Amino acid sequence: MTKKSSLFRSIVLLLLLHSTCLLSQRKIGYQLELSSFVSSKTKLPFWMDANTQGLVRNQDNAGLTFGINSDFSKHNSNQVDFAFGSTFYGFSSSEKTKLEINELFASAQYKKIRLTAGSKHELLRYGGLSSSNGNIIYSGNTRPMPGISLETATYIPLFFEGKLSFYASFDEYFLNDDRFVDDAQMHHKSLFFRIETSEKSNLTVGVEDYAIWAGTSPELGKLPSGFDDFLRVVGGLSGSGDAPDGDFINALGNHIGAYRVAYQQNYEKTAWEIYWSHPFEDTSGRELNNVEDGLYGLFIDFKNPESILSHLLFEFTYTRDQSGKGQIHGFDDYFNNSIYRSGYTFFGRSIGSPFFTPAEKDENGITKGVSNNSFIAYHTGFGGKLANNLQYKTLLSYSINDGTKGSPFPNSKNQFSGLVDLNYATSKLPFSISLGLGVDGGSLLDDSFGMYIKLLKMGIF
Repeated sequence: MTKKSSLFRSIVLLLLLHSTCLLSQRKIGYQLELSSFVSSKTKLPFWMDANTQGLVRNQDNAGLTFGINSDFSKHNSNQVDFAFGSTFYGFSSSEKTKLEINELFASAQYKKIRLTAGSKHELLRYGGLSSSNGNIIYSGNTRPMPGISLETATYIPLFFEGKLSFYASFDEYFLNDDRFVDDAQMHHKSLFFRIETSEKSNLTVGVEDYAIWAGTSPELGKLPSGFDDFLRVVGGLSGSGDAPDGDFINALGNHIGAYRVAYQQNYEKTAWEIYWSHPFEDTSGRELNNVEDGLYGLFIDFKNPESILSHLLFEFTYTRDQSGKGQIHGFDDYFNNSIYRSGYTFFGRSIGSPFFTPAEKDENGITKGVSNNSFIAYHTGFGGKLANNLQYKTLLSYSINDGTKGSPFPNSKNQFSGLVDLNYATSKLPFSISLGLGVDGGSLLDDSFGMYIKLLKMGIF
């Protein structure tokens, strides 16, 4: 066990112990879910498995998920408050039976500053209808990474009577899956500004950056991991003299960032948001030489949960530009890296949009980046209420996939994927029932049909 992982585990344990000491003073929620997934092929259809935060195994299986959580409870922000949560996931398939700790975290908050240690699920946005949770580089497509996060608890007012506010985060994660570079870390930081353009509208603009760094390469040995190297990663600076050639020329580590813009408008009977998430990996992307690439979206809330159509979303994702074919800057090859060859993946899945297709695992069970990062994808999601106690959600996607710039497909591969989810909840039953039907058709994935059933019980201890 490294000193860094020991320190991390100590912080998690300290926060958890302090949180559990306050159990008698707070409400604790729980959820228990039994599930069964079946498919006509070896793997489940795309939308039955994507964006499930590691809580679905991509094959026929029976699953059990149990979680507890306790949110911040104090209304006085001048006092230190705590929150914690955990999710355990077990499954049984034809290959193996396994129990995993999917989520385990504790948070402390004082005034408007929040510290979180552990692995915590990403907040689900847009009613779960988005193909990438509104963010092309971080989607909830993988299980959460363990780490330490320091952030503002909300947007903090700055100027103009609070009409200009900001949100910031500074995080360090540990990539504890089987990777080409062992014991690698992930640094993350973000800064967003929000402007109230009127009483019913606001504009949010910001930037965030993820950087894979440190670790031990089977080819290059121990990679730069000192405090000076950490500062270089934070500042996006090139490596020192002992850094590999690519990190000496470009920024130290494997950087993946995004510019994000969102405009929200709120009316009496509807609310809508248009958003843009633009990826960059080096100077060419930061300077918008790949300006065409990005996730473009529109989300509409009709503010009528009883309607047959209560929410509607449209998204368009384009990644074919990749800053041209420059040798040092440009030719971005999204989510792949020559040093950190597992690329921007975690436990064999794309950390960003699930439309980025991970490469098949090698003989050692290691994923080496993505095999498809140049594509056009059209996506829509909508949901509402079909009848009393019966809600539905539908996801439909069509993509045209080219492979990568370095290893393009001989011909573009077209792909359709769809999912219909029905949820029935009534006070006559102690649990809710979900039934899902998924389908894939095209040349990127196997043509397949699948279904699932889930029984969910939620409550408070």
